Amino acid sequence: MSYPKATKELVFFGVTANKVNTTENIEVAVIKGGVEPDENTEWKEPLIIEEKLCILIDGFEPAVWRIWVRATSTPEQPIVYCGKFLVE
Repeated sequence: MSYPKATKELVFFGVTANKVNTTENIEVAVIKGGVEPDENTEWKEPLIIEEKLCILIDGFEPAVWRIWVRATSTPEQPIVYCGKFLVE
């Protein structure tokens, strides 16, 4: 998906656990370019609207941005890639 730089818009994404969509115990990171999350990544709680996970695009510089999620309910804290969007 592609968005103009001046946009202020919600981007929805999904996460499943045991084949069921979930919005609980999830953190999200939005990272520019092809970089993967590391120990310096800033994780935040996603927005939840009508039982769907989303982030708000507002003030993102032009680039390809990737959405990563991390489960927080287990000691393992797996990190999963959830998609990308382009800000032009």
